[in-house]
Amino acid sequence: MSITVGGEASSGFSEYRRSAGFLLARLGALAEKQWNRHLKAYELTQSEFAVLAALPARKGLRQSDVAARAGIDPRNAVAVIGALQKRGLAASQPDPEDGRAKMLRISRLGSQLLNRLHERLAPEREKFFAGLSPGEYSTLCSLLEKVYRERQAQAPSRR
Repeated sequence: MSITVGGEASSGFSEYRRSAGFLLARLGALAEKQWNRHLKAYELTQSEFAVLAALPARKGLRQSDVAARAGIDPRNAVAVIGALQKRGLAASQPDPEDGRAKMLRISRLGSQLLNRLHERLAPEREKFFAGLSPGEYSTLCSLLEKVYRERQAQAPSRR
């Protein structure tokens, strides 16, 4: 198998270590470790944070839509949402179109928590990506988002 890096083909492991998949996996592991440390300070799991960040402030979303937005398995959403509601970080109300369903939204307390977390993480993010210029950071985010959206669109539905 030949791997192309910087326009040149190589079959060696040293070149593999420069491939996007390898680098994303290693960088992801470093970021996840740091991220989990910050979330732990707020007694949040990654899934809880993802759901909290996906919840709208006003008009609610159905649980299945929240799970899709947060990128978590809908089967896990019940427990995650329940934990957030128990802490007062999320609220629900009956769906006006379907009384069996609930519409979920972030609570005032949840919004305050997200704001504090964002303020704390902004300088950490700058340190983590200190080797990039603002333009490079923006380009990196755009490219990663493009790949992520494509992968999400190709992922089999979990519903």
